[in-house]
Amino acid sequence: MFNLFGGSKNTVKEPKILICSIGDAPVAPDKLIYQPHFNNITEQNSPTVTDFFNFMTGKTFDIVHLFVKVEADGTVQGKPGIQLLEYLSKADVKLIMFATNNPGDNYIKAFANNRPKNLGNMNIVMTLDREGDKFTNFFKELFDLMAKGKSMPMAWVQIIPQAEGPWQEKAPSTIFDAGRGHIKFTP
Repeated sequence: MFNLFGGSKNTVKEPKILICSIGDAPVAPDKLIYQPHFNNITEQNSPTVTDFFNFMTGKTFDIVHLFVKVEADGTVQGKPGIQLLEYLSKADVKLIMFATNNPGDNYIKAFANNRPKNLGNMNIVMTLDREGDKFTNFFKELFDLMAKGKSMPMAWVQIIPQAEGPWQEKAPSTIFDAGRGHIKFTP
């Protein structure tokens, strides 16, 4: 009757996952993050942002795991970075993970300073530094917890509480914007 705290609308069963590289961004073996629980994984390499948009046309993905360079001026291959978020929002992507190391200021210029209020709700992960295996290990553990029913924000703070402590050592350097809130991805 009531859908408290985002309930079922924020539970995605058997999510469709896209792992994609745009341009010459290096791709890591990040499929391992999802494989233990999810089978619907598509891999794509798009030479340009336009090729990426063309590939996405008519397709739906719940998670887009993206390898792309965000430039110092906030652009992605000469296009305003915010266009990428707007496109993914219109495609009803629930989680966008920027998996390439990019400086925080580049993300701010691309997304924070000119983010329209009507942009749909998405959880966004912006990677500052993958820190080797920390990235894959952290997100594998995060998706393991979500597969057991934890929401993304609750799983995140279970692994890495927000207070300073030794647990901080096991995390990559990322920014997490929980714009969609307590979303769950379950098998």
